[in-house]
Amino acid sequence: MLKIKSLLVVLAILVLFGVSCTLNVFSIFSPRNAESIYDEKTLLDMGDAYLRNGNYSNAFITYSRILELNPTNAKALVGASYTYILSEPELSLSNLVDAFLPEELKLKLKLKLKLKNIQLLAESLTNDNMFSGLKPLASKKNVLYRVSRYVSSNLSIIVDGNADKSVPRNDIGVNTSFLLFNLIRTVLYYWIIMKMA
Repeated sequence: MLKIKSLLVVLAILVLFGVSCTLNVFSIFSPRNAESIYDEKTLLDMGDAYLRNGNYSNAFITYSRILELNPTNAKALVGASYTYILSEPELSLSNLVDAFLPEELKLKLKLKLKLKNIQLLAESLTNDNMFSGLKPLASKKNVLYRVSRYVSSNLSIIVDGNADKSVPRNDIGVNTSFLLFNLIRTVLYYWIIMKMA
């Protein structure tokens, strides 16, 4: 008789657990909405988990929530910048090559790479036609400019020493990314001004 009661208790516990999981009773312990959380550490862990799982849009939302609470959180600045880049569907390497280089220059470049002739490659890159391929980017509302502006402004907070010290201001990854995206933003900014003048 004791065995049957023990078995019934275990079965009842399993049924209750199954029902509670199905009805999402424990959702208060694992909130799905970053807006309801005010703890930076919890939000940072959530953002990192979303990032690891490839859920870039939710990771970006979570990192942005941290920046609402603390605009100088260096890890959130880096995370928001990284996920902003990854969540842009038009920002792939092949799209950028197609946008920047005209077709004839792409063919010349492929041929020159095959021939491994560095001098001819350098001449083709200094060609005035190089920036004529930016028209597709401009017609797409300049995704690269928008992304580079967002990333460089976030990373400049760290590089300038205005962020918390969770990421050092002399971090090589942050400084390299800042240099790259700031350079892209500057080149595109002056290209836009020259086209408007």
